[in-house]
Amino acid sequence: MEQVKRTRRWSDDEYIVVSGFRLVYTVDKKGNLLVRMPGRKTTTVEELRNQGRSVMMPTTLRVD
Repeated sequence: MEQVKRTRRWSDDEYIVVSGFRLVYTVDKKGNLLVRMPGRKTTTVEELRNQGRSVMMPTTLRVD
């Protein structure tokens, strides 16, 4: 029987907020946040700020 891996839900303080939108992210091995954008695109916080977007970092960093 195949075992299903379940993930825990995101709490409100774990989301990153980009231009008013709550988004999820991953943390790479170097500790960089890779933000998951709509359309299956991934970008960095630095790239978002360079584009002029407002970025509010999460209160609690989610690292799995």
